[in-house]
Amino acid sequence: MRLSYKLKDGSHIKIFNYDILESQAENHDSYWRKNVSGYLTDCNDEDTEMDLSLPVLKEDDRFYFMAFGQKIYFDDYEYLPLEELMQRLEDEEYLSSDMILASLIKNADKVAFIEPRMVPDTAYGDIGVRSYSGKIQHMGVVCLPIERLYPRYNWAYKIETLPIAEDDVLIFGAETHYAIDYCGWINSGYVKILPKDNIKDYHIQDEKSYVRKRVKED
Repeated sequence: MRLSYKLKDGSHIKIFNYDILESQAENHDSYWRKNVSGYLTDCNDEDTEMDLSLPVLKEDDRFYFMAFGQKIYFDDYEYLPLEELMQRLEDEEYLSSDMILASLIKNADKVAFIEPRMVPDTAYGDIGVRSYSGKIQHMGVVCLPIERLYPRYNWAYKIETLPIAEDDVLIFGAETHYAIDYCGWINSGYVKILPKDNIKDYHIQDEKSYVRKRVKED
């Protein structure tokens, strides 16, 4: 996956992978990448034939690279504000997985999701054991991204989510998803993005239409 940076002339530099974000988060010499690679696109974001290999530099705890006489900080990559991201998805506009992921990382503290979770027949939530019958049912569950296994700078690999409601945590538990799959589900509308501050305003669906049993340990 790639981070995109817009140059003053309107062209773009695409940097492969998100490893530099991990270097920033760790902020330690041993984690620095010496160089990053990528390529140049034109003002219409069409690929050119120019490949790039750029040295990683640091200033005041911020990483950057120099390209075409311009200083570019790694954390200044292109992304969409949450409201614009939601609106463009609502309008069924196609967005690249790179843009969705970059926007999720930038909005990590503001975003929630509605995920279609498979409904177990019985859930031993306290020990993380669930049983399923041959009849598959799904329901929309409001979830938050969590950084227990995968901090946000590792979301280029996997994203972990957890239901907001305590009962749903016991029933459905945390799930991890490959980022490329999760961004594809968002693009297709299979997973819906919500603003975290407004999650109480969203009615999902009548839980009474599903048989859900929860068995807790004594």
